[in-house]
Amino acid sequence: MANIDIGAAATDRSGSTSIATYTVGSLTNPSNDSGTLDTVEMYFNVAATNVDVGTIYLISGTTYKTRDVGYIGSVAAGSKQTASGLSISVETGDLIAIKGDTGEIDTGPATPQEVLRYSGDSLIIDTQVSYVLNYSIVSLYGSGSTPPTTSIKTLNGTAIANIAKWNGIAIGDYKTILEISNVD
Repeated sequence: MANIDIGAAATDRSGSTSIATYTVGSLTNPSNDSGTLDTVEMYFNVAATNVDVGTIYLISGTTYKTRDVGYIGSVAAGSKQTASGLSISVETGDLIAIKGDTGEIDTGPATPQEVLRYSGDSLIIDTQVSYVLNYSIVSLYGSGSTPPTTSIKTLNGTAIANIAKWNGIAIGDYKTILEISNVD
């Protein structure tokens, strides 16, 4: 398993932006791999409620689509806050985004522009919207891991290469065996 990271460090920055008004996405550090985000770090200037964090991916131009979303809930202000135990799907190149009912997440000046903003809630799976590019960097970071690589060499002590059928079906007809892909 490899480590996945996405977004910018959750640190105290010079400004903030509302997540009550906007869905905020980070162009900083797109996901380096595919798998699951299980931890998100945030730094808020104003405490937040009903916070959702999700992954978004580029469709075309400034249009992005939501891949997956995890609910965090309330987040305190004034220090880095960590939410763990999440299960948010992520693919290589995805961006991390955040939305809440209240709250302001820390931002700071950045060149090039590194924040996407959408007026409203776009963190609904399969929702596709056009974002506006903003000058800031946002204190929002996610981490997780890729799924383990699995390979089956034998089944009940018999080499897979020597098995022609399983449960009466040709092995070649199975895309996965026992829900484990990458069978060789």
